[in-house]
Amino acid sequence: MIKHFFLSLALIIIITSCKDKSKTEQTKDETLKDLKKDTVVAVLDETDKDYKGQIVRENPKYDNYARFIACMPIKDSKFLKLTSDSTWKKFSSTADTIWKQLETSRFSKMRKFASEEFSEFVNVEKNVLYPFSGPDFVNAYTFFPKGRTFTLIALEPVGDFVDFTTKDPKFVSQYLNDVNLALNDLYKKSYFITSHMGGHLQKHRANGTLPLITLFMVRTGNKILNVQKLNLDSTGNYTLDSLESKNGGRVKAVKIDFTSANDPKTVKSLFYFQADMTDGGLNKTKGLIPFLKSFDNCIGYYKSASYCCFDIVFSKIKNTMLEKCDFIVQDDTGIPFKTFNNKSWIKTFFGVYEKPVRDFESYTHQKDLELAYKDSTNTIRPLPFSLGYHWNTKNQNLMLFKKVK
Repeated sequence: MIKHFFLSLALIIIITSCKDKSKTEQTKDETLKDLKKDTVVAVLDETDKDYKGQIVRENPKYDNYARFIACMPIKDSKFLKLTSDSTWKKFSSTADTIWKQLETSRFSKMRKFASEEFSEFVNVEKNVLYPFSGPDFVNAYTFFPKGRTFTLIALEPVGDFVDFTTKDPKFVSQYLNDVNLALNDLYKKSYFITSHMGGHLQKHRANGTLPLITLFMVRTGNKILNVQKLNLDSTGNYTLDSLESKNGGRVKAVKIDFTSANDPKTVKSLFYFQADMTDGGLNKTKGLIPFLKSFDNCIGYYKSASYCCFDIVFSKIKNTMLEKCDFIVQDDTGIPFKTFNNKSWIKTFFGVYEKPVRDFESYTHQKDLELAYKDSTNTIRPLPFSLGYHWNTKNQNLMLFKKVK
């Protein structure tokens, strides 16, 4: 990217050298001033555009921040002193051990499974819609690494970043501890518990989903280019602003642009919305449904979704997913099985269906799904990893629904 910057700058200078010298110097000054503004480096290569074709400007501080809280190696001089601290090194060693274990026990198996069972779309650019997600980028990305956009929606607040260079070692230690506590449920159970997250993600510390999402991004081999505040209008269109901007009040949505190590020339985008997905809540956030409907070639994903779409008050988000998604991957906590009729959807079953865990009401027990898993005419394929509420027994289920066109 730096190389492209200097090549582009040289081209500007050569073209303008034939013109008035004073205008040339003015053009150079204005160009450099714009590139240095807010310590942002302009990305001038044509491949560095998001899914809408908009130029993406890189701001390295967000990738540095994510690597710091992920306890990964970092070259930025501002962080060198902090990473030499014994507390950070201890967290780094622990984090490396945990992620190696997760790679062996879960992520490598998920990738292999997806390559075999989702072969029709796993290697094709898609837009991933993930309601009731919390900050769970990591499982969605592991399943759908070719996703061009990821839209996550949940109740948890966005939060913000902290300038660790201005904080004392005690604060940094507490912050890293909060992050690790917030991740405990994901490590052990593969999903987040909202009430637990509220306790660990406190104001003025790791205070929202943004730190965790960016941590997952760098831990899965991605590079964060920029993070911006997103302002959504009632038609589903959006404008972007800096996270520090006071415009529009508290941040309730962000756009994160990033690239993967396997495909560094393709800019991917993640959208996170803090939103009430009941019909009443969506009536207040009027632009969210139009925003979701603006995407084509969609994959829907539900995991540990608290059976929300079983309730009529979530009809808008449910119907939008059914309308826009060509494929839906979910466990039994997503859209009720009876919704997927045989004329419109091709169904594939994995794992074992077991009655819902005690935390949920009896109405979430799906007898028709239970019969489908027992039906000898249905091929029930194995699920070689645990992902969902039945983490203790590991009797997990997963389903793939393909829309008939």
